[in-house]
Amino acid sequence: MVGGDTDSPRGWRPGAAWRWLAFIVVTALCAGALIALPTRWSRALFALLAAGSLLVAYVAWLLRRTTARAIWQTARQRAEVLAAVTAGLAQRARALLRRWLRALWRLTRRAMSGLVRLWRRAEPFISGRGGAALRRIGARQRRTPPPDVRHLLRPIHTGLLHLELLLIISVALYATREFATLDKNVKLYGYEGEWLTSSAHYAAVALHRYGYLPLWQPLLESGEPLLESPFSFVLNPFSTVPSLLLGGVNGIKISVMLTAVLAGLGGWTLGRVLGLGALGRVLLGLLLAGRGNMVAMIGGGYFQLGTAQAYFPWIIAGTVGTLRFKHLRWPVALTAVAFTLLFLAGNVWYTLPMLLSLALLTALYTVDLRRRVLDWVALRRVGAAALLTVGLSAVLLLPIWANRAHIGGHPDDQDAGEPVDRLAVIEQFYNGEQKTYLRGEAPGQPHFYYSYVSPLWFILLVFVAFPLARPYRYPWHLRLWAAGLLLAGFGILWGVGGHPIMKFLYAHVPGLGQWRFVGRALALSSFWFAVLIALRVDALWCLLHRARWRRGLRRPWRWGVRAGQMALALGLLVASLAAARDVVRKWTVFAGVTPVDQINELCIEWLRQDNPGAQDLAMYRQNYDIVTVFLDNEVRLYNVEADYWPIPLASTLGHFDWTALLPRYATAWEPNVQQYLREQRYVMLQRSPDPWYNGYHCVYELPDTLSYAFTVPLHTLEWLQGEVAPERTTPLHAYNRLPDRIALWARAGETRSVVVVQERAYPGWRVTVDGEDARLESVGGLIGVILPPDGEWHIVRFAYRPPLFYAGSAIALAAAAFCALYLLNADRPARRAWRVLHPALERAINRGKEHGR
Repeated sequence: MVGGDTDSPRGWRPGAAWRWLAFIVVTALCAGALIALPTRWSRALFALLAAGSLLVAYVAWLLRRTTARAIWQTARQRAEVLAAVTAGLAQRARALLRRWLRALWRLTRRAMSGLVRLWRRAEPFISGRGGAALRRIGARQRRTPPPDVRHLLRPIHTGLLHLELLLIISVALYATREFATLDKNVKLYGYEGEWLTSSAHYAAVALHRYGYLPLWQPLLESGEPLLESPFSFVLNPFSTVPSLLLGGVNGIKISVMLTAVLAGLGGWTLGRVLGLGALGRVLLGLLLAGRGNMVAMIGGGYFQLGTAQAYFPWIIAGTVGTLRFKHLRWPVALTAVAFTLLFLAGNVWYTLPMLLSLALLTALYTVDLRRRVLDWVALRRVGAAALLTVGLSAVLLLPIWANRAHIGGHPDDQDAGEPVDRLAVIEQFYNGEQKTYLRGEAPGQPHFYYSYVSPLWFILLVFVAFPLARPYRYPWHLRLWAAGLLLAGFGILWGVGGHPIMKFLYAHVPGLGQWRFVGRALALSSFWFAVLIALRVDALWCLLHRARWRRGLRRPWRWGVRAGQMALALGLLVASLAAARDVVRKWTVFAGVTPVDQINELCIEWLRQDNPGAQDLAMYRQNYDIVTVFLDNEVRLYNVEADYWPIPLASTLGHFDWTALLPRYATAWEPNVQQYLREQRYVMLQRSPDPWYNGYHCVYELPDTLSYAFTVPLHTLEWLQGEVAPERTTPLHAYNRLPDRIALWARAGETRSVVVVQERAYPGWRVTVDGEDARLESVGGLIGVILPPDGEWHIVRFAYRPPLFYAGSAIALAAAAFCALYLLNADRPARRAWRVLHPALERAINRGKEHGR
C-alpha cells in the first residue's frame, strides 16, 4: 500500500478548493458551449477539447519530471526505434492485405456470378406474386422494437453525451494520474507485480529485439509458453498494446489508466442499456471506475485480477441487451467480445462469477412462471453469444484445456477459504479508510477484502431517507434487482470463507477447488452493489422530476413545490458526485508506483556487460519480486517459486528431473541464501559489484555446470538416477538461439548419443535432424533428440509450434469474421432472396409432383 495514516498521502491543501472551483467553472462553460452549438460543431469542439486536455496534462506532467529538451530527444529516439521495428511489419501487413484483398475480390466475383446464374435458372418459376413479394421485402424497413424498450433507445443529446463521457474519462484519468509517467525508474507496486506482468514485458522486449512475437518464454526457469500461458495476457489488446509501444514498465502503467477508463465507460454503457438517466449513468460509471476491489488488486500488484474487473459492466450490458433488445445484433457481439477479453485478461478467476451472473439473468428474463412460457428467441440469442464467445476465445481456450494436465503449482482449496469476520467483510463495502488495514482491524489484506463502493452516509441517504420510493424506474428492473441481490449475497457468502454451503460445493464440484483466495469473490458483490445504488439513485431522480406532484395546485404552491423538487434534485446531484469522488480518490491511497530496485539492476547489468555475447546466461535468485531486469538483459531467472509452473512431458529417457538444474551464476543478499550457495560450491566473484561496500559482492559463480546444449551417451542415461556430471557430457557451443527456435550443430558418436537443450519439454516442441522430422525426447523434462551412431555432423533444429494454438487461432479468426459479417447484416440479402425464391421453388416442386402423377 502507498501512503501514510491518512486517507490521502498528500492531504487537502488550501489551493485545492480554488482548483476544484476553476475546474467546475471551466467544465460548465465547455458544457454550455457543447449544448448550445449545432451537432456538427459540437462534435468537433468535443474532439478538440478532449485531445487538447490530454495533451496539456501529459506535457505538464512530463515537464514536472524533466526538461523540454530531454522530452524532445526521448520522443525522437522512441520514434526512430518504433519506425525501425514497425517498418518490416508494415511491409508484411501490406503484402498480406493485398493478397487477402485479391482473394476476396476473386471470391466475390465468383459468388456474384453464381447468384446471377441461380437467378436466371429460377426466373421462369417466379410469378408476379413473387415479384410483388420481392418489392415488399425490399421496401421493408428495420423491424420496430417492442413497445417496452422503445424508450430505452431514445437518442441522447449530442452535447449531453459528450459531457457525460468527458466527465467519466477525465475523472478516471485524473484519479490514475500517479501512473501517467514514462519514467522507467518507477514501476507498478506489488511483490508479484513484475512476475505477473512479465508476459507483456517480454513480448515488448522480443518485438523490439527480434521483430516478432515469439510463442515461447525462455527466460523464466526452463521456459514456458508465452501466449498460451494461463497467466499471460499478451492477446488482450488493452493490456498489451501500450507495452508494445512504450516498453513493459511504462506500458503497464498506461494500461492501468486504460483500465480505469474502460471500467468507467463500461458502467456508463450498462446504465445506458438499463435505461438510466444522465445522473444514473454517470454515477454508475464513476463508481465502477474507482471500485475498491479493482483498485486494491492493481495496487497490490495483481494486474490481471484488477484489469479483468473492467469487463464486468460490458458483459452484463451485452447480456441485458441480448435478452431485451431482440431486434438488435450488437448486444450479442458485445457479450461475446467482452467475455473473450475477460478470458484473455490473464487469469480465469472471474470467469466463473460472470458465468453465474449470465446464467441467473438468462433464467430470470426468459422464464415466465405466471404464463408458464419460455422466451425461445432470447434463449437462441444467448446461445449464439455463447457459441461466438467460445469461438473467439478458442485461441487460448483450446490449448489451455488440452494441456490442463501440464499446469502445475496450483493446489486445490478444499476448505473453501479461511473463515473471517463477516461483519468486518460487510464493512469493507462502505468503509474506505486505510486505517482499518494499518491497525489490523480489517479481515485481511486489502487486495482480497477491500471492496469500497460507496460511503455509508450516501447509502443511508438514498435507501433510508426515501423509504417509500420505489427502488427502480421500470417494472422490468425488478428482475435485475432480484439478480443483483442474489449475486451480491452469493459473493459475500463465498468471500467470507469456510461457509458450509461453499465447503460442500468445493468438495463435490470438480475443479472448483482451483478458485482459491475466496476474498476475490467480493468483487462480484461490490459490482452488483454499485449497479443497485445507481438504479436507486436513478429512480429517485425520476421521482423528483415528476410533474404529478404539482397537479391540482395553484400557481404559488405549484412554484413552491417545483422549487422544492429542484432543490432536492440538486442535493441528490451534489451528494452523488461527492460520493463518487470519495470512491474514485482511493486510487491515490491503495494504488500507485514504486521505485525499481537499483541494486539488483546494477548486478545483473554487470553480468551482461561481463558476458556481452553469451546466449545462455542464467542466474539463481531466491524469490521472484525482481523479473524485469532479467528480461531486459536476456538473463534466465531460476528458482521462480510462484503458484504456477508448467509440468513437462513425462521423461522418455531416464527417471530423473533436470528442470531445476543449478545455473552457473547466482546472487543473494540474505545470510541463509548465501550459506546455501556456499553449500552448493558457489564462489563469490570478487570482480563483481559491491553495492554496500561491505565486502559482499553480489554475483556468485559455480565452476562446474552443464552447458545450455550438450550431448550425452544414451547408455549413460539408462542407468543414471540423478544429475549427470559435466565431464560425462559434451558441451555444444555452435548453436543459434531465438526465443522459440534453436538451431545447433552436433557431431554424433560411434554409439547412440542424445542432444539435450535446457528448455522444458512442453507439448508443442518439434525437432528435425538434417531437415527430417525426428522424435522429440523428454530427457528429465528437457527437450532432446537421439542422433544416429554414424560419427557425422548433424544440424538439429528445435521449434516450439503448438498445433492446438494454431487451430485455436484459425477458429478465433473465423469467429471474428463471422462476428463482423453478423454486425454488418451480411445475411440479410441472402435471407431476402430466399424469401422470394422459396415460394417459387415450392410451387415448382408441387407442379413437378402433380405432373408426375
